Amino acid sequence: MMRMQTPSGDRYHAREGEGSVTAKAGTHGLSNLRVKIIGYVFIVVGLFGSAMLIPSLGVDVRRASTGSMAVALLFEAASWCAVPLFAWLNVEAVRHTSHIGRYVLRLLALAVICEVPYDLSTSGSVVDVRSQNPVWALCITTIVLWICRRYAGRRDTASWIVRTAVLLAAGLDMYLFHIYVRQTLFQGGVLLLGFALIFYALGAHENTMMLAGVAWGMSGLLPPSIGMVVLHYRNGTLGYPRDRRHRWITWCFYALYPGVLLIFALARLAM
Repeated sequence: MMRMQTPSGDRYHAREGEGSVTAKAGTHGLSNLRVKIIGYVFIVVGLFGSAMLIPSLGVDVRRASTGSMAVALLFEAASWCAVPLFAWLNVEAVRHTSHIGRYVLRLLALAVICEVPYDLSTSGSVVDVRSQNPVWALCITTIVLWICRRYAGRRDTASWIVRTAVLLAAGLDMYLFHIYVRQTLFQGGVLLLGFALIFYALGAHENTMMLAGVAWGMSGLLPPSIGMVVLHYRNGTLGYPRDRRHRWITWCFYALYPGVLLIFALARLAM
């Protein structure tokens, strides 16, 4: 058994004969590392809109000019393009990790750490129940995918009941607890769960998966479908060597999101 790191941090394993996870010279397309970097670029642009531009419109946004409001919302909507990218990386992690429990615990810890900086950067409040940070969506989605993987191949009634109940519970959690809800319209948590299920179920059928992903992304007011265009150019490689010396890359990404949130939170408080 060959082992390597997952895009999201757990040990990543592949059977002998599967494609290499380290991008070779001349490999075309986007590695998982590059997909993740592009996702973070979308996130930073979106945070600039939600933490800097939208607050600059004033308390009563109805008095702001149409142009200013459109620009601010356009910047924030850029972060919505990242939803299918991180859903794909999440599916890849669940497919290949040998320690799903550790992966879930890491995501859970990250979600707790990010909550206050997320609320501060997106609403200016220490606690904002109107929207929870998107890492919670990754936690819930990971559990759903783990259940799907555990019952893969089973067609008995009990297995279908379990999978259906877990999926419904996950969707209700995303909706009722306002996980990654933006501007009261964008249900980011629900969208991420849907993307992950599409990628998991249709991963062996590229064209069908992409068409289904684009169609699902349209329910997110178009930006997630733009993310699907980026995802189309992935090349299936990890993007960096799979030895222990490069584990720092994984941990950097764990630290990057709360760090970026904190920077924008402080910038918003300073306005």
